[in-house]
Amino acid sequence: MIWVDTKDKAEFDHLNAVYHAYKEAGGTALDQSKFAEAFANLTNTSGFSIQIVESFEALGEPTKDKQNVIWLVPASQTEVNNLYDEYIVVKAETMLDTYLWEKWGSGTITVDLSNYYTKAEVDNIKQNLEELIEDTSSMV
Repeated sequence: MIWVDTKDKAEFDHLNAVYHAYKEAGGTALDQSKFAEAFANLTNTSGFSIQIVESFEALGEPTKDKQNVIWLVPASQTEVNNLYDEYIVVKAETMLDTYLWEKWGSGTITVDLSNYYTKAEVDNIKQNLEELIEDTSSMV
């Protein structure tokens, strides 16, 4: 799932947002230009359906008729919110009709918030400031 706040971004670039989500999810196989090439070979994403299979081997050969499906394969190491690896079929840019499996997603995105203030810390700072302002006001 990708969430992007496009408020105040008149020239928002969807491809760039998807590429950065790919990088944040641990994607390393494609640089930005190769990612753009692969993305250009995807068919209309609004028509995707979802299929669950037992293993990657159960997917068989990538073929044209397997496009427009997000294939869910049980992850080798599952954890909460990461039960499956996702695969799609993309068409390679060659003279022949060549289709390839592309691992679309796996893993989880973690964000380290340890360097951010908590609500309790901000409330405490706010309270201390209010008391300081009251003390200063009473002296004036």
